[in-house]
Order: sequence, then C-alpha cells, then structure tokens
Amino acid sequence: MSLRSLQSQKQVEGGNLVSPMDRASDGAIVVFVPEIVAWGGGERVYLSLLRHLHNSGRKYRFVSYVQSVDLRPFADFPLNIETLEPKHGPLNKAMALRKFLKALPPKPKPLLFNLQSATHAFFADHRNFCVMILDTPSLLDLPGKGTRSFEFKQRVFNKLVTKALKNVDPVVATTNYMADEMRSLWQIEPVVSRQGVHPIELKGHYRSIQDVDPFEIVSVCRLESNKRVDWILDAFSSLESGSDPLSRSVNWKLTIVGDGSLASELKDQCRRLGLDKRVMFAGFVSDEELEDIYRNTNLSLMPAVQGYGLPALEALTRRIPVVLHADSGVSEILVDSPWARVFTGGVTNLAESIKALSVSVVRGGLANVPLPRFPTDDEWAAEVCRLCGWVS
Repeated sequence: MSLRSLQSQKQVEGGNLVSPMDRASDGAIVVFVPEIVAWGGGERVYLSLLRHLHNSGRKYRFVSYVQSVDLRPFADFPLNIETLEPKHGPLNKAMALRKFLKALPPKPKPLLFNLQSATHAFFADHRNFCVMILDTPSLLDLPGKGTRSFEFKQRVFNKLVTKALKNVDPVVATTNYMADEMRSLWQIEPVVSRQGVHPIELKGHYRSIQDVDPFEIVSVCRLESNKRVDWILDAFSSLESGSDPLSRSVNWKLTIVGDGSLASELKDQCRRLGLDKRVMFAGFVSDEELEDIYRNTNLSLMPAVQGYGLPALEALTRRIPVVLHADSGVSEILVDSPWARVFTGGVTNLAESIKALSVSVVRGGLANVPLPRFPTDDEWAAEVCRLCGWVS
C-alpha cells in the first residue's frame, strides 16, 4: 500500500488535495526527518515533540522523504505525515529538500533531524534551519568501519558536515558525549537538550519493589547488534555456571521484548546456552502488552551502545531499576543513582552488575530510596521549542 493511500502525502483542505509544496507558506512549524523506516527510539522522540506542539495548539507539519512504517498507530494525537518521495540518490533528495525549504517563510525556522538532512540542506544552499542530531558517527555501526577506506571517506564527510553546520543555530545534541564529539569533528558549539519520557501514574497492579519471587527481568529493544542482547544471554550463562548459580539466590526469569534481524540467531544462542526454561522471547508487543510486562518486572537491562536510551527512563518511571552500559547516553544522568547500575567493559562486568543490583533489590536495598530526577518528554519538547526560537 502506498503512502498516498494512507493520506500522508496529500491532505484534504477545503475539499482540495494539497501537497507539501502547496502548503509551504502557511507559517506552520516544520519538523523534517529523512526517513521513517522503523519504530524505535528516534521515532518516539519525533512523536514527543509533535505531541507537545499539538497540545500547545501550535500549527506544525511533519515531513519526510519516505515512510515505510506508519507512525500514526503509535501516536495518541492526530498525526499526518507528508512525504516528498524523491527519486533514489542523495542528489535527488537534496533537490527535493531544496524545493521544499525554499518555499518556506523565514520564520519559524524548520527543525531538521540528523546529519543526512543537514548535509542535503547544505547541498541545497540553505542555512535557515535548526538541527537535532540523535547519533554521532562513533555511535553508528556503519559498513566498513575501521578500514582505511572507511576512515578516508569519514574525513571527507566530516569536512562536508563542518561546512554544512557552519552558521546553523542551534545544533542540538542530547548528551554531553555527543556534544564533545561534534566539537571535535566539526568545530561547532552544540547545545545539549536531554530527552525525557512521558510520566505515568502508578496506580493498581504494579509490582512493589519488595515482591521479588519470581524475580522478573526485562530487556526492551530492537534485536540488532548495537543492543547487545547476546551479551545479556552470555551474562546469564556465566551467572548460572559454577558452584553458586544466580538462580540459587534469585529466582530469575528474563523476558526479551522486541524483534529484529538477530531474532533467530539470539533464540539459537539461548537454546545452546541452556537458558530456555528461564528466558522468553516476547517479540514485538503492543503498548498495552508491554505495560502488562512492566507491571510484573523487577529489573530492566540495557547494555546497548546508543545515542540516548529512553527504555531506561521508561523503566525507572515505573520504579524498575536498570542495568545499563556507559555507552548509552542516558547513563550521564543516571550514573550516581542507586536505581541504576552503569557499567563499562563487556559481558563479565554486565554479569557482575546484574547480580549486584538483583541481590540489592531482593534484599530491599531500594525500598526507601527516591528515584533519580530526569526530564519528562514535555519538558524536553518545551526546551527544544525555546532553542529553536518557536517561543519566547
């Protein structure tokens, strides 16, 4: 089914079909993302910002080159997605973006997400925009990474990005780590705006911090290499080996929520390690099903390398402690909290962190400890609006 049949490419106004180009002078805030091809952390960020604009009564437009995953079922507000649908290739995309941006009024400045948008706008000889970057190069698993050819291409690309982002204001990062990398690579001065999560009211049926048998553990992520779900399985295999297995002191069960290209491989790994009886692969679940899982969860695991890591905050919002790697950007605001165990290194340190935090929970170590303070999605979105000059 094409995107036009979903009414994303064209919308009805006054009985007429209106394309993205026809609506270019209506003064709405434009949020542009290059491609919508999966449901994940980035897409949740987009919806958080758009929800804030909608709830604030501000006119906005959500625009992309293409959309292969319909985001509307994930939105709790009316959502339209306009697509430019250029022909394949960066030059065609840049020309489509040029045509679109040139038709916009000077204010409000559009917000472009990620480097692809910024470099295409540069090719289009356009500077009047804001940029938000959710992943810097060191966080991306790019083909050929580490080879001499790749390093040469990256140097050329970084020179292009330096030119593309020169005089762009603001360039927004979501962590200090990414801001430091941007300064080093592109000689710019980004601002940091940390993402938040939607608050919920914990009323009824949520497991108390003292209810620990069975000890329910969850991992919520796409099953891709950067999420390191294989590390989780190896860690539990290590914890169950030897004379004092973890299950002797903690009756643990693990639910892995999510789907992706490594699903079959991870299930095979689980069987080889003999973890079948304690590990369940739930696959992709609805929001309601995920909430039911959260209601019975004692611990969340997130060893991923990623720009931020919203699942950690979503777990903490539900009073679920988290083990996470320092390679997740959100670790910057959680490193000092007893509710989070931030580790470095590999599987051995992950296993040690799982055991330490599990035992602490079972012994009631967090019963009277306040949760760490972190932003809500609405607070974050309001800050972005101020940074982009959409509000005074």
